Amino acid sequence: MQPNVDLGMLALLVTYLNKNGGTIDSGPVTIRDNIASSTMTTSDLKAEWDKTYGPIFTSAVGLCRKLKPTDFAELPKWLTTFIEGMDLKHYTALFGDKSTPEVDAVFAVMKKFREASDRKAILSELEGLFAKVNFA
Repeated sequence: MQPNVDLGMLALLVTYLNKNGGTIDSGPVTIRDNIASSTMTTSDLKAEWDKTYGPIFTSAVGLCRKLKPTDFAELPKWLTTFIEGMDLKHYTALFGDKSTPEVDAVFAVMKKFREASDRKAILSELEGLFAKVNFA
């Protein structure tokens, strides 16, 4: 399906939910399958990385640094360095066809971040979990 069709379907879903008292969750990417099952028209991860996700991930840090300097200052250096330095091997390990228990653990902890009362503890846990992922 083409992205414009997906957006139309999403708009219809959101309109229906709003009209009928439902909600749709939003927030950071915490579900690996959201990206792994991309609606890109190619099955080539390199093309997806080069043309879509690479620029999104790697430019996010610079945008945050420029547009939200206070928020940026609160982010741990390990995280911003990782995101800014992501390349195809990181994308493939995190969102490729096959996952690993280490990648699953990263996303399980990411799901806790939004509602966590101690986000620094979650980030600290994520740092250790990212270190266990094989990005070779």
